[in-house]
Amino acid sequence: MSSVAVLLLALASPAWAHGEIAAVSPGFGSEVGGEVADLDLYFTTGLTSVEVSLEAPDGSLVDGTIEQPEPSVARFVFDPLTQEGQYLVRYEMIDSDNDVIDGAFAFTYTVTAPPPADIASPASSFLIEEPPEDGASTALLAIVGVLTLVIVGLAVPLAEKLRRARELES
Repeated sequence: MSSVAVLLLALASPAWAHGEIAAVSPGFGSEVGGEVADLDLYFTTGLTSVEVSLEAPDGSLVDGTIEQPEPSVARFVFDPLTQEGQYLVRYEMIDSDNDVIDGAFAFTYTVTAPPPADIASPASSFLIEEPPEDGASTALLAIVGVLTLVIVGLAVPLAEKLRRARELES
């Protein structure tokens, strides 16, 4: 019973959201034109490690440098695009909780298309608030834990009685 209680208690504890990508420019699946010389990736949490690659339509990798103008923003800066077609962006980040955030998306570059839209919101608006550091969250966790143990304490003997009753009926 104790292993079940520990498992249920672990499942009952609050799970704070992991970081994820919030916005990109150029946008997911967008068609952009004009002078495109960088891409911005906005995340919901601060980043401690950043890797970005940009694959051109011919399969070659675009040379560039990675900047981090804000803790939750990664910027890949490169020479302006000239080759028309679909570009593939791959990213792998490690957030402040040491969670890996990775993925890929594509956009299409066509010289005559409009330039990428600017992200209107500041990066800080994408950040997930950290859990409160007060006693309220600890008290809530304790209450949930106690309730979980009570429910398990009642459910396990009841399940055992039902199992025995079924065996007697057979």
